[in-house]
Amino acid sequence: DDGFSLGVCVDVLSTLLKRADVPLSDPFWASFELLMKIAMSFEESSFLQSACEVFLLVILRAADRVRQAGHLAAFLQFAERMLSPGMDDRACLFVGPLLTVFIRNFAAELGSQLVNGILRACADRLLRSEMPALQQNLLVVFGCFLNQSCSEVAALLEAIRIDHAGETLNGLEAVIAVWCMNTECLASQYSRNVTYSALTKLLQTEEERLVRVRAKKPVPLQIVEVLAKALREENKGLRLKVEREERRRKHRDQQQRDRGSASLDAEEDDWVDEDDETVGMSGLAGLHNEDDPNWRALMENWDDDDDDDDWGGKMTPENDAFRAMEKEDPLFSMDLQAELFRLLQELAGNGNKWLQALSGEEQTKLKGALEDATALRQRLESNAQGGGAGGSMGIPR
Repeated sequence: DDGFSLGVCVDVLSTLLKRADVPLSDPFWASFELLMKIAMSFEESSFLQSACEVFLLVILRAADRVRQAGHLAAFLQFAERMLSPGMDDRACLFVGPLLTVFIRNFAAELGSQLVNGILRACADRLLRSEMPALQQNLLVVFGCFLNQSCSEVAALLEAIRIDHAGETLNGLEAVIAVWCMNTECLASQYSRNVTYSALTKLLQTEEERLVRVRAKKPVPLQIVEVLAKALREENKGLRLKVEREERRRKHRDQQQRDRGSASLDAEEDDWVDEDDETVGMSGLAGLHNEDDPNWRALMENWDDDDDDDDWGGKMTPENDAFRAMEKEDPLFSMDLQAELFRLLQELAGNGNKWLQALSGEEQTKLKGALEDATALRQRLESNAQGGGAGGSMGIPR
């Protein structure tokens, strides 16, 4: 009953799981089973958040053992409890990432009835959630499902009935209503990659189903507006990258003129762009001094793609389980700006009726975003060909 002591024990178990050799030893599995039993009756928020991290680690590091030992049902029961109406938003904050990695590893083994149960519980919780971070995590779950099997999941959602605020919605109506009206909650790049790619699939393959969704404005039109807005936001991030690379090139050129190229590489490593305004993957924006050791350590850990971060080997306690879960998804490294640019450029070229249905103001914004994207991609390509850092990302055609 001592929440503090339990929390300490769970944190220790999480750290050990990150460093342990695989396959995990029997004491780990005994600890996992005990933790699962406690988590099914405990209600303290921080403890349940930590428990979600441990359960996520278990799947990441030992998915085959989870499958072979028949633990899938226990995970689903825990997730169902976390999503139930009686749980506080904070308590179930990390059930979204847990379900995301669960779906990624075991979706093929879940029958339609189990999937339907997960979708219903997530949709109901999404409607009731007031915490943006929880909304983001649940939208990623829907994005993960739709990216794996768009038509099947959309049909299941459409068949679900949810009572909310005195009316009955189907699951697709419930999810779309929150999705299109709350894109600001998508703070991380990974969440945007997953959810916007899922919206793109819905728009391209499920237009007829989307038209049937009850809404003040046709849902395909809402999705087009959301994707156009997303392109404008991604353009801002790319502009920062391009301007940074151009300042770096200017610095390199100046060094070549003033000192020659002999020590250029070493000098560039110490280069600090004091005017650089960066947008971190966590969604935090502001001016950062890259000479600050704390900031450098954060960014090195955030962007580290070394083999040491591979979940098949030992990990350090500093490695974040949720970050590692994201990095296992191919969508983590997707160039969202390029994909949005390609899609909207293609729709515009084909005379898509939903683009044509945009208001005059929205059409003007979209035209400007496409022109901006074209110029930015060309500048990026030019920087890469001129020897700038970062490599070519290519210009969508």
